[in-house]
Amino acid sequence: NMTDYGNNLHFTWDKGNQLASVVFDLYNLTVSYKYDQNGMRAQKLVNGFAYMDFTYIGDKLISQKDYIGNTTLGFIYDAMGEMIGVKYDGETYFYMRNLQGDVCGIYDSDGDLIVKYTYDVWGKRLNVTDANGVYISDLTSIAHVNPIRYRGYYYDSEFEFYYLQSRYYWPAIGRFISADSLFMAGDALVGTNMYAYCSNNPVMYSDPSGHSNEFSLGFAKTFRTLGMIARLFLSGKSLLNIYSYDDLVIRYNASFNDIEWPTGNEQVVDDYPNYPSGGEHHGTDFGGNEGDPIYAAVGGQVITVVNKYAGSMRGSTGDPSFGNYVLIKDANGTLYYYAHMELDSIVVQEGEYVIAGQRIGGMGITGNAYCIHLHYAVRVNGDWVNPADYLPS
Repeated sequence: NMTDYGNNLHFTWDKGNQLASVVFDLYNLTVSYKYDQNGMRAQKLVNGFAYMDFTYIGDKLISQKDYIGNTTLGFIYDAMGEMIGVKYDGETYFYMRNLQGDVCGIYDSDGDLIVKYTYDVWGKRLNVTDANGVYISDLTSIAHVNPIRYRGYYYDSEFEFYYLQSRYYWPAIGRFISADSLFMAGDALVGTNMYAYCSNNPVMYSDPSGHSNEFSLGFAKTFRTLGMIARLFLSGKSLLNIYSYDDLVIRYNASFNDIEWPTGNEQVVDDYPNYPSGGEHHGTDFGGNEGDPIYAAVGGQVITVVNKYAGSMRGSTGDPSFGNYVLIKDANGTLYYYAHMELDSIVVQEGEYVIAGQRIGGMGITGNAYCIHLHYAVRVNGDWVNPADYLPS
């Protein structure tokens, strides 16, 4: 691993390949890094003081808190798990990408292009301008605050590195600053270079994990999207997960910390913690009609999808209590249950990331259900809690 660069830049490492700090003697600056149990970068510190905190769901960056600039960013994903935008200072912005995955511009919520980025072939930042090509000097602008740049990598402005989850890429020298911990020798000589970026072919490849090259011209993502559209058509479902730009603005005009009503009908038919009869009731039931939309109240990752029951099985042997349901986990590990959904109404998949207010299915009468309704329940550290605390005030 790199330990020094010139006379002023010094690197320290932890656990073999984990960058612990960078010291810049010329400015008496030390930037340190802390990582979570999964090896994802959780915090930056400047001269010993907390600078930025990062929150993830799996390997997806969900939010960033900047204590020096007093700003918070909430990152936005589409139904395929691709990052498409960011929420900052009460506004929602969307990324413009080229076929290689570079964030080459930013749109505001009115659909106007307000930022343009340019890079050299290795990813070194060349310019940050408005739509007319005028340099943006305001460092508090989304143009500079946004860290998602070349190839969709996270840009560390302090030293102009890109954080690729497992290690750091430095475009100024066109290589990684540490060896690949999952090194496998390639067929050509360049394949044996554990520091080489994209086999020294940055035009054709990208490396989002820091471990392996991917063809960067967008074909894989295009085919994956077309495949999802085809599956939806063949299954007879509407394209609820394919959004127009205007629909994206509406659906994603919220960060992952926002809370939305899970149904369009706020009528509660049975509430937590007991039924009118006195029996325990671990959730809140919202009434409605079969097929009425059900939305994610809070953003997170879809953990479980059950979709196999045609109707109520109340009182039958092996009664599946929740029937068809979706389970979502937020960034804090809180679990959200959406139960008794209509068969084949669920429009999300296990592993998918959703935003508060995104449609996940339709209301039904499956499992241990006595009428058409949504059973909305919340669990924290294994305990059922009052869902009212996880609804809009």
